[in-house]
Amino acid sequence: MFCSGFLDKKEGLKSQWKSSLRGIALICIEFYIDGEIQDLDTTRSDTRLSGDLDWQIVSIPISAGEHTLVFEYTKDGSVSSNSDSVWVDDVTLPLSTEPSATEFYSDWADDYGLGNDLNVDSDQDGMSDLLEYAVGTDPTENGTSVLSVSSMIDDDLEYFTLTIPQRKDAAARGLEYIVRRSTDLQEWSEVGVEPVVTEPINSEFDQVTYRVSSPIHLEEKVFLKFDVSITE
Repeated sequence: MFCSGFLDKKEGLKSQWKSSLRGIALICIEFYIDGEIQDLDTTRSDTRLSGDLDWQIVSIPISAGEHTLVFEYTKDGSVSSNSDSVWVDDVTLPLSTEPSATEFYSDWADDYGLGNDLNVDSDQDGMSDLLEYAVGTDPTENGTSVLSVSSMIDDDLEYFTLTIPQRKDAAARGLEYIVRRSTDLQEWSEVGVEPVVTEPINSEFDQVTYRVSSPIHLEEKVFLKFDVSITE
C-alpha cells in the first residue's frame, strides 16, 4: 500500500494504525517513510512484523512536511501456513489544517518582530501593518508605495485605473481588498469600480488592476481609495 501527502507543522505528527498479521517468519510486513524502514515492534526493536499475531496498535512519529508512506508485504513461496495474509486497518494521520486568518497574520508579524495590532503603522510610511501584509511590503522599512494610479484605453475611451498587489490566497487569509470611488472626498462607494486585469507577480501575489467604470471625459473629477479588511 502506498500513499503520499503533506503533514502540517501544527499537528501532532503521529501516525497510528492497527495491523493483524498471520503467518510464519517468512511472511512479514514492513513500513517505510520516504524510503526509510521503520520499527514496527517497539517491544522487540524489530523493523518487521511476522508470525501469527493478533491485532496490534503501532504509533510512529512523522515530521512536518510532504512524505511518502509505504506498507510492504513479503511472502516466501516455500511454505504456506495459517492465513498467509496481512491486514492493515484504521490508518490515522495528523491531517493538515489550514491556519486561521489570525494565525496567518501572527506568523507574518512574528517574522518582522511586530505585535498583533493590525492598525499600527510600524514604519510610519502611511500604510498600516495590515495594508503592508496584504500587499506584501516590508512593514519595518519606509519604502515606496506599490500602488499605481494610471489609465487604460478601451474601445478608444480612456479610464482611470488603480493597480494593487494582492495575495493569491487572500480568501484563506480572510483578506478582502476594497477599492472605492468618490467625486467629493465625502461620499465613497464601491459602485462604479471593477477589477479588469489580473496578472501574476510571483507564487504568492497577483497584480490586480481596478478600473473606474465611467470614461475620463465623463468624470469632472474622481478619487480612488484602497482599503483592506480581515475576518476569520
